[in-house]
Amino acid sequence: MNKSEEMTSPREERIPRTPNGILAILFYAVHLSLFYFTADPIYRFFLSMANMPDFGQAADTVWSIFSGMYLFAILLFFLLAGRFHLRETLYMKPCRPVILIPGILGIYLLAQITGNLTAWAGEIFPFLQSPHRFDFFLLCKIREPTTYILFALSVGLFPGVTEELAFRGFMLRGMLARHRKITAVILTALFFGIIHLRLLDIVNCFFSGLFLGYLVIRTGSVYPALVAHIFLNLMITVQNSVIWILNPDLRLEKIFRSDPVFLVVGMVFFPPVLAFLHYLTMDRPPAIR
Repeated sequence: MNKSEEMTSPREERIPRTPNGILAILFYAVHLSLFYFTADPIYRFFLSMANMPDFGQAADTVWSIFSGMYLFAILLFFLLAGRFHLRETLYMKPCRPVILIPGILGIYLLAQITGNLTAWAGEIFPFLQSPHRFDFFLLCKIREPTTYILFALSVGLFPGVTEELAFRGFMLRGMLARHRKITAVILTALFFGIIHLRLLDIVNCFFSGLFLGYLVIRTGSVYPALVAHIFLNLMITVQNSVIWILNPDLRLEKIFRSDPVFLVVGMVFFPPVLAFLHYLTMDRPPAIR
């Protein structure tokens, strides 16, 4: 027995390095069942107790907060119960700051492509539009600074962190334990899309999930995906607020109209950004180390 083997304790040998695919699916199922059967009554109770006048709009913000809380709590439970190595399991590895640039640009440009295409589909088939999207847009009218900052953080920072650690961290690691990289990324993106429930949101989130999963595979770290996700959520919030400032009398039915200019911008610049990401990670083969 060599010295390195002598220094390894039995406890360290028993700690699993990654979750498996079945555990990843179980994590997803527990989150769905707990959140969608219990969160709605709970947050509606608290909102009613607080006598909030804009019930439907405020509920949207609290929904995001509860979603993040459930994801974080269930994720922590599985990590502690399985004695996983936290940093390895969630891909919490350092990366070069320059890699954050194509991640941020890529997710925003991709959102312009998918967002405008789904908006165009919503114009043709109005029944695909979700009232949830109008509620979120109305919340962006908040003018009181403290309330607005709290709202922006609740829909930007908290969901971005918890969803990336859960999906591009824990679940992607579990899928990679049983499937090839491309299959693991697609499955994780599909689960990520479905959890958003509404058809157009599912489509948008699925393609965003594909890019974010590819970002983790190329960089070997969850941090670029985490920063990109937070940036996108905050940018959408700020962008909607600017629209309200410039068009205070805007009618709700004209909100989610497709914009061919942004669609073309996304389609033209997204491929070069993807190539830039590939160039920056050429020294790292597309695999998790």
